[in-house]
Amino acid sequence: KAYLTGTGNLNLQATTRGTDNGQWLKNLEGQMALELRNGRIENIDVVGQLRRGYAQLRALDPGTAPAEGTEFTEIKAGMAMQGPIWRNEDLLLTSPLLRMNGKGQVDVSRQQLDFQVLATLLGTGVASGDRLLGNLVDMPVPIRIDGPWASPSVRPDLKAIAEGKARERLEKEKDKLE
Repeated sequence: KAYLTGTGNLNLQATTRGTDNGQWLKNLEGQMALELRNGRIENIDVVGQLRRGYAQLRALDPGTAPAEGTEFTEIKAGMAMQGPIWRNEDLLLTSPLLRMNGKGQVDVSRQQLDFQVLATLLGTGVASGDRLLGNLVDMPVPIRIDGPWASPSVRPDLKAIAEGKARERLEKEKDKLE
């Protein structure tokens, strides 16, 4: 199954040795740069998880069912490959709804993800008309994405959402007092 789709470029500079796939992966060393456009990441629904996280924080009904994926306009990532562990320090995803920056790693042999990203909803598209997502526009939210790449866990930091909203209210009150 394709977990990542799009059109773009893959630049791979790597060396390995061995007599089978297991040895090749174990001895792999190199760099990879990925740039994709107009695609989708399956099984990672960032916008849906932000909606559910905010609804949970406010004890509200999250509404619509998850999209089960995240569509993007562009995704860029560089990977340092050391055996089956591939590390990323510069993940960037853009879409009409969302901007994400992050870092993490992929364990290719175990098919596991471990990423920390900062997601910011933009005031366009569905976010502007969504009663829950509208409250999160332009507020960066830390998200943890980990587990098997076939069904990863996507967890927004609910505490960060609450603190961001509290800071926003405090700034408004401060402006009123001034």
